[in-house]
Amino acid sequence: KGRQIINAFTFGPALVKDGELLALDKNYGYHPHGDEPRMAIGQLGPLSYVMVLAEGRMGASEGVTHKELADFMYELGCEQAFNLDGGNSTVMIFNGQYYQTGRSSSNERPQSDYIYFVTAVKP
Repeated sequence: KGRQIINAFTFGPALVKDGELLALDKNYGYHPHGDEPRMAIGQLGPLSYVMVLAEGRMGASEGVTHKELADFMYELGCEQAFNLDGGNSTVMIFNGQYYQTGRSSSNERPQSDYIYFVTAVKP
């Protein structure tokens, strides 16, 4: 009350919450049981995060279901994990390397948002 939202992240569904593997809501759309390119973010602990990109729609990689992605994030030890946008929006740049799903130039989607990690904490 009395506050204005300037920026907000909207994504989901949640895959892991407080260390517990979550079941997918039965009313969730977006092809949850099909093999698709997917991306997730997870928190392993304070200042410790993991990003996962599951490629798909390519010869050697068919993608994963939401359940498979949730199981993977849980097995990594995530305390919290969320599904991010998938399909043609699945893109990751890590240490100068560019990873994306097997999308074609006829089905590209512009990327306008990103999550960027940087630290001021000495290792």
